[in-house]
Amino acid sequence: MSAGIAEGQVVKIGDVLPDVFGGNDLRRAALAGNAQLGDVVWTADKHRLSSAAGSVRFLNTDKTANRLNAFLTAMGASVNGRSFWNGYTVEAFVKIPADWDASKHRWGNLLGRQGNRGNVPGGYWGGDPEASSVLFAISSLREVQWEVVPASNSHYAQTNWSGEIIRNTWYHVAVVNDPATATTTLYVEGAPVLRNVANAATGTRAQATPQPWILGAGWWDGSLDDGYYGWLGELRLVGKPLPANQWLTARRR
Repeated sequence: MSAGIAEGQVVKIGDVLPDVFGGNDLRRAALAGNAQLGDVVWTADKHRLSSAAGSVRFLNTDKTANRLNAFLTAMGASVNGRSFWNGYTVEAFVKIPADWDASKHRWGNLLGRQGNRGNVPGGYWGGDPEASSVLFAISSLREVQWEVVPASNSHYAQTNWSGEIIRNTWYHVAVVNDPATATTTLYVEGAPVLRNVANAATGTRAQATPQPWILGAGWWDGSLDDGYYGWLGELRLVGKPLPANQWLTARRR
């Protein structure tokens, strides 16, 4: 939330979540389905270790009523075509509400990529070819899911899972893909989860024709799907593995 923006102010269509390094801003996408303009608002609520002024809150998401909202990178954004051959670090500050309901909010995606993963270069042989090549989601059991089609071996997806996260609680989530150790490790509040990927492939495969990244929703067979319900603070995607002392949380310690 920037200076001059009021608590609860609606995020308008086209409003920007800026990329601090430039060139890969996210803008609120046009309304689709049963989405309403007031479904996304600015708020000062944030994780205690976030240096941002606040967060965006996704309201009224309901998968049973075709109601979701999203932000997208521009078609020409450089990040759209990146496959992260040197590994990556993804970080996000997230919080789901006290009234989070699996029947309405399960599999809500924080982050994804447009395009069916069945179409990625190299050939995808796994399940759900209609899904995105990146799923950063909250499962029906309130687990954090990180699932990607890797760049170095696009035949099958690889998945990390956290334990259950608690409603109405802020979390810092980090995912580090390190080619040197062949690992992809998911961390929640700085602690590695138990269900991580060993013998991990590298990166996350981009489509042959670069497609936008999605914030606040996922992708299924040509359309946005599985909207996120809750607060989303700073999110960062870096094209190399970072140690914990270089994460977003380190700035406030």
